[in-house]
Parts: sequence; C-alpha cells; structure tokens
Amino acid sequence: MLHESVYDFHRSLVEGEVLRVLRYAPEGERRAFQERLRCFQSRIRVLDYKLGEIETDGDSSKAQVRVLVTGHGWTDLTAWESLWEETWTLENQRWTLRLDFEPFASLPAACEAASR
Repeated sequence: MLHESVYDFHRSLVEGEVLRVLRYAPEGERRAFQERLRCFQSRIRVLDYKLGEIETDGDSSKAQVRVLVTGHGWTDLTAWESLWEETWTLENQRWTLRLDFEPFASLPAACEAASR
C-alpha cells in the first residue's frame, strides 16, 4: 500500500498540473472538472502522471492536451477512459483534456523523495 503522505503529496502534483492546464477554461467548466477530479482522486490511488504536449493535428482551431495518469484501483479501464475527457471552447478554439490510464507503473522519483 502506498504511504498516505506520499499519496497526498503526489495527488497535489496531479491536481496542480491539471489546474494549470485549465486556467483559461470557463469558470463553470473548470469547477465541474475539479469536482470530477476530486471524485477520481478519492477512488484511484494515483502513482504517476505526465502532462502531454498540446496537439493540433494540423488544425489550429483544435488542440488536445493529454494527461497520462498511472495508478491502480479500477476494474474497467474503458469506463474510466470514456469518463475522463473534458472539452471546452476558448476564443474559437476547441480544447480537449483527456486523462489516460496505464497500470503497473513504478513510483516517480519525486514521489519517492517525498516519502524519505
């Protein structure tokens, strides 16, 4: 079992990074996403995350930010993947934030350092 203080430390990293991405999102959508993120964190023990690059797919009107979250505690990966996708419009641009999941990862260096 992951030590609670390590989990709390790393959870704050994940939350801070996601909110940094969402800082330009409309307030109502940002609040709704934060609420779902809290629900996610209460059910999944987050072990690692990675903030992806903004992808435009050659279309400047669309951009996608991918957040890779590694952890354990879920049984239906497909359900989680479909649940954690957020889309909003900002200045005529459509943004999508996706949380993807990969099981069986080791703890990141920052998380290990926090446990010492």
